[in-house]
Amino acid sequence: FLEEASILNYYQETNQRRNAFHIPFGPSPLMATVATRDIQQGEEYFTSYDFLYWVMDALDKKQNDTDDSFALGSTRMTVTETIGQCADAMDDALWESTQGVTDRYEKEMDEIYAVFNSIQEP
Repeated sequence: FLEEASILNYYQETNQRRNAFHIPFGPSPLMATVATRDIQQGEEYFTSYDFLYWVMDALDKKQNDTDDSFALGSTRMTVTETIGQCADAMDDALWESTQGVTDRYEKEMDEIYAVFNSIQEP
C-alpha cells in the first residue's frame, strides 16, 4: 500500500514549491500559465496536476466498490478523508487563480473566442 504519509508529503512539498498553475484561457486547447507569486529571474516555473489527477482513471476502474483502495500500477492505495481535503484545497487554489484571470482578462478572452468562432464558421 502507498502510505497516506507519502501522499500528504507530496501535497506539502507541492504547495511549498508551486509558483504557477496551468488554467484554461479561452477555447480549448488554449491554456495560460499563471504565476501564484512573484517569480524571480532565472527561477523555474513549478506547477502540479494534483496527485488525484494521476489516479482518477484508477479510481474509475476500481473493481471492488466496497473497498476504498485501488491499484496504481503495482501499488495499492486508499484515498483517505485527509488526502481528499488536500486535493480539495489544491482545487480551490486553482479555481481562485482561474477566476482571477477570467475577471482580469475577460475582454481578451472574449476576443480569442470571437477569432476561434470566426474560424469555425463556414
